[in-house]
Parts: sequence; C-alpha cells; structure tokens
Amino acid sequence: MKNLTYWTYIEKEILDLVNVFSKALEVNDFDRDYEDTWEWITGSSHWLNAKINIRRKHNWKTGEYHEPLSIWIDFENESEDAIIDLLGILLSTELKAKVFFGDIKPLIGTNHDYLEKKVFE
Repeated sequence: MKNLTYWTYIEKEILDLVNVFSKALEVNDFDRDYEDTWEWITGSSHWLNAKINIRRKHNWKTGEYHEPLSIWIDFENESEDAIIDLLGILLSTELKAKVFFGDIKPLIGTNHDYLEKKVFE
C-alpha cells in the first residue's frame, strides 16, 4: 500500500466539501468523525482502488481555516508518478485552491511539519 499526501488551505468546513471530494475522487461512502483536536472524513474510492482520509484541526465550532486540510490517499497503483500529477491537478481544479503534494512529518503534540514537493494551481 502506498500513501500520497496532499494538503490545501481553504476556508470551508469539511462537511461542506464532502460533495466536492465525492465527485473528484469517486467516493460514495464518506464517514465523518472528530475528537478533541481533529475532524475528519474517510471513505473508499473504487476508481483509485484507494482509501481516502481527509482531516483538519477544529475548534468545536468550525475548522481551523489557517491550518492545512490534509488529504491522504492510500492505494495500490503501479504508476505512482502519473497519479500524483493527475490527482494534484484534479484536486486543485475541484477545490478551486492551491494544492500541495509532499510529506507530513509529525512533531511534538498535534503539530506537523509539511514538506512540499509539488504545487498544483
């Protein structure tokens, strides 16, 4: 299983983006959950043969819009380079936002370091 990690900054609630992600990634079964710090939706994409996890920090009323909205895609695909660009362009187009691709490294607590490899706009 391979993991592709994207993120964006967007001033919309995760629940308001479910239809956008459902259409773009062909996911019909998103489930939403949350805990003290994080809110997320998860689902499966038959098109990509992948599991999708989209999350962001929240403050119990709204998302923390200054925090990145992380999009994790776990899939089995032989042509990783081609799918990275295809999904980056697709996500950027559907979200109407700049989308980053790279690695997310956990730091202390709930903080992360975002290591950008590509940008799609």
